[in-house]
Amino acid sequence: MKNAPFRFVNIRRSTCASILALGLIFAAAGIASAQSFIVLHSFTGQGDGAWPMAGLTVDQAGNVYGTSTLGGNVSCSYTEFAGCGTVFKLARHNSSWLFSTLYAFNGGGDGANPLTPVTFGPDGNLYGTTASGGYACNIDGCGTVFKLQPQPTFCRSVSCPWRKTELYQFTGQADGAGPATGSLTFDATGNIYGTSGGLTSQYPSAVVYELSKSAGSWNFSTVYSFSGDQAGYPFAGVVFDRQGNLWGSMNAGGLVQCGSLPQYNSCGVLFKLTPSGSGWTESAVVQFSDATGGNPFGNLLFDNAGNIYGTVSDNGPSGGGAVYKLNAAGLQSPNVLYGFPTPGEPMDSVAMDAAGNLYGTTLYGGMHNLGTVFKLTPSNGGWTYIDLHDFTGGSDGQYPQAKVTLDSAGNIYGIALQGGSQNCHGGCGTVWEITAQ
Repeated sequence: MKNAPFRFVNIRRSTCASILALGLIFAAAGIASAQSFIVLHSFTGQGDGAWPMAGLTVDQAGNVYGTSTLGGNVSCSYTEFAGCGTVFKLARHNSSWLFSTLYAFNGGGDGANPLTPVTFGPDGNLYGTTASGGYACNIDGCGTVFKLQPQPTFCRSVSCPWRKTELYQFTGQADGAGPATGSLTFDATGNIYGTSGGLTSQYPSAVVYELSKSAGSWNFSTVYSFSGDQAGYPFAGVVFDRQGNLWGSMNAGGLVQCGSLPQYNSCGVLFKLTPSGSGWTESAVVQFSDATGGNPFGNLLFDNAGNIYGTVSDNGPSGGGAVYKLNAAGLQSPNVLYGFPTPGEPMDSVAMDAAGNLYGTTLYGGMHNLGTVFKLTPSNGGWTYIDLHDFTGGSDGQYPQAKVTLDSAGNIYGIALQGGSQNCHGGCGTVWEITAQ
């Protein structure tokens, strides 16, 4: 990757090497949009948090939930970076939004520095991971899986902290360490699936895991542990298809070298895990290459027909990253829907609306080279690129690292890693909305 004003990779490089973030990237200029951009919250670096790095979650009532990697409880402090991170909620109130901190992590055994979105489970509670914390590895910890639920009795305060339950602490052994940015996934019976590991050569390669509930506790089991040529960095989580197979991707890993990225061994893979007897069989469906671009980030997206959509961040056919589609019928090589010119690189997955349009972000690019929000619209057998917003680095923020989320009305929600309030180095970050027209 290219150098950047901020590269949040392994802020705290412990022997457990929790990845505290992913780097930065770029975008292509496009067609201006008349949609309205609104900042819902500008982080201060205090109790509300700082530097949001993960996508948002919207409930049926239109409330928005997310995580900040830093801020909150400042017992976690590393030079200029302070705070253990938070989980927050934005509730629509008439024409404004009310912000509340649902939980501030305390570091140590409590967990710290969430990089993933929070996800609603079948029970209506929020689930997520922290990249560090826990008691294993060393003082930094190997990361945790947690659940948040509202207080059991009515809370009259505007800000009502939720109750946290720790489901699992990673040990840095066969279970991996430091779950990165991919969100958790649930099966029909409420079991949880995620990814961890593969962060350094000191610890096991990438792991897909399952947490199953039994007699009031959660049991960890390894679904699949990658090794050899397929091993890479599982920044994405896994998702189910309609047949019950699990799909995911590895950033790096695979057999094909990305020539323009010498720091990576290979371009990455898209894999499928198929239930087989009492275990799972792995197959590398796609070996990413210069033809498609390499180094994928973010969970995969399935449409109603079973087609798969995703992004790669580097080395695509137009020089930067790309958005691709893998057809369900036959699973041919990925079809590049749009290749970003250098230095355009999407750092997370895309979202789809009811009309089949795709939405995403790039980190860098645009009029000010500080990131964009884009839309891809099917048109005459191809796709038309529309630039919905160019970040300025002012009150709107800069470096929109995470995916966007759509509500039922078609409004678009997302985060900017930095910018906004200048209480933090480079700004503390923002939560924003692009309203549907």
